[in-house]
Amino acid sequence: MNGDSGWLRSQLLAAPFAALLMLLLGALIGAGNGLAVARLRMPAFMVTLTTMMLLSGLAIWLTKSKNISALPNAFTMLGSRLWLALLIAASIAGIAQLMLSRSLFGRWVHSVGHNPQTARVSGVPVDGVIISAYIMSGLCAAASSVLYTARLETASPVLGQRILLDVIGATVIGGTSLFGGRGKVLWTFFGVLFLTLLDNALNLLGLSHFIIMIVKGAVILLAALLDVGRHSWFVAHNS
Repeated sequence: MNGDSGWLRSQLLAAPFAALLMLLLGALIGAGNGLAVARLRMPAFMVTLTTMMLLSGLAIWLTKSKNISALPNAFTMLGSRLWLALLIAASIAGIAQLMLSRSLFGRWVHSVGHNPQTARVSGVPVDGVIISAYIMSGLCAAASSVLYTARLETASPVLGQRILLDVIGATVIGGTSLFGGRGKVLWTFFGVLFLTLLDNALNLLGLSHFIIMIVKGAVILLAALLDVGRHSWFVAHNS
């Protein structure tokens, strides 16, 4: 879809239809991942990694590795108007924060992440919680892709690959446990803020891309080591 070609070219509904389609695809991909993890008992890391590789390859094949430009103004305004992008992102983050901290489903998510066997014995619908969590993750990823594509005003199947490390790093630095059962949206926001400030500071110092990647990787590794130490201490004092 762009301003000159596509099924809905020159139509007012082209931009909202494209955004809704991306959200629907994100939810369906999340549901597929959730079903594979919850029902087939496949490792979550392998499921999400292979899904990313499969769909990235499919996207590159469909677009023939070409960027899609001349996107409609009604679509690019989602990223070009800062207040609108911030409003959408803040709304999603606020809803997620309230859901995780103030709802029964949020308590279920933390309990399943901490210990799914104990949660199942306690009456928590573990499979349903896992699938729902993956669907919401897919929706959030799709919403992010809409805003990111709109801001850059160009669509590409490889746009998100260069920020994958930053996304994981910001989550880990923000205190979300790699072992599950611990994490908050607000913590992730501070992790994003810290990693962004670090990246900008290193760029202002005139360091090369390789040095910046080394420093960021070391910071993320330190955060992961702290998480391992915290988890080991928790297990030792609660066993």
